[in-house]
Amino acid sequence: IFSDWEQVEKYAERSELASRLATYLPGQLTLVLKGKGDLPSVGVRIPDNEFCRRLAGSYGPVTATSANLSGRAELSDLSEIINQVPNIDLAVDAGALSGTASTVIDARGKEPIILRQGAWQLPSEADF
Repeated sequence: IFSDWEQVEKYAERSELASRLATYLPGQLTLVLKGKGDLPSVGVRIPDNEFCRRLAGSYGPVTATSANLSGRAELSDLSEIINQVPNIDLAVDAGALSGTASTVIDARGKEPIILRQGAWQLPSEADF
């Protein structure tokens, strides 16, 4: 999770495709970009959640995963998450989550490759 594109550009290269997709952020979209330095690739999410963006802005990018075990249903309540995923060091309860997972797009090439379809929909060619 990143606060904004200025922060992203410290860790990842912004391709032409990523620049076009960036117009849809913040939102439920995760981009896989070519990393800088020793990072081969970076998953970039600028969420539509002010708390998360401010946290990343204050402390640096935040590593985050889905709140469920692989193959299990998405969880939306903190008590469900803690019961299913043990050994959580820190959890911030902002109430029940709404919506579905972000769409993950590989934006390292010239064309977008959808790695996981989530809430965000790729616009038609004419709009994109």
